Amino acid sequence: MQSNQVNEDREYKVHLPDSYKWTRDRHDPVLYVLDGDSHLLHSAASVEFLSAQREIPETIVVAIASTVRVRDFTQRNWTSHWIGCGADALREPVDNARPAGCRAGERNQ
Repeated sequence: MQSNQVNEDREYKVHLPDSYKWTRDRHDPVLYVLDGDSHLLHSAASVEFLSAQREIPETIVVAIASTVRVRDFTQRNWTSHWIGCGADALREPVDNARPAGCRAGERNQ
């Protein structure tokens, strides 16, 4: 996905619940995971386990790759220590994303 805020492309991966293939008219919650290259597998496994135990609803996991961690995870108002766009800049691509696999017209809330 293209992020205008940080002026770069972000790679992302999407894990869908197994039942997503055959269930219509659903509105699954979405879990966004930063450092997606490192955290997709265990996050998806945890979601699958918890949903199988009926502790949480089936959930879509979107893992977003990080490029510059200190910029991505540092708040914007910490300019005395870091000059960059900060963590809140990551909201723009997430708020406007429709992950592959989401049906047309769905919007993440």
